[in-house]
Amino acid sequence: MHQQLFKYCGYIVFILLFSCEAKAFQEGDKWEGIFDLSRGAQKALAQFDFDAKSGLLVLPDLIPVPLTLTEVSQKSDSVFFTIGFRSGPGVCKAQIKGDSIKGIMYNQQSGDTPFW
Repeated sequence: MHQQLFKYCGYIVFILLFSCEAKAFQEGDKWEGIFDLSRGAQKALAQFDFDAKSGLLVLPDLIPVPLTLTEVSQKSDSVFFTIGFRSGPGVCKAQIKGDSIKGIMYNQQSGDTPFW
């Protein structure tokens, strides 16, 4: 009886471990910059997929997992996206100049936060 129970528990653990797929950056352009958050300037790395209207953002010194970007769009030299924070969404608008991005993130909890 106990052997069967352990066998099934092993299957469940195996399924849980190998069915979770970690988010990762794909090949292609990545933006490296700074978010001027309430805890100070934070390094950031982002990648946008305009076709899928999604992306990823990493704040490696603050949050250990990648954050999902949604509603990603580009109009002329402007880019718009929403960051999925646990505390609530951060709505961003920015301007692209060459290979740099400069903009503002609005979050209900922290207000306006510049990034570059």
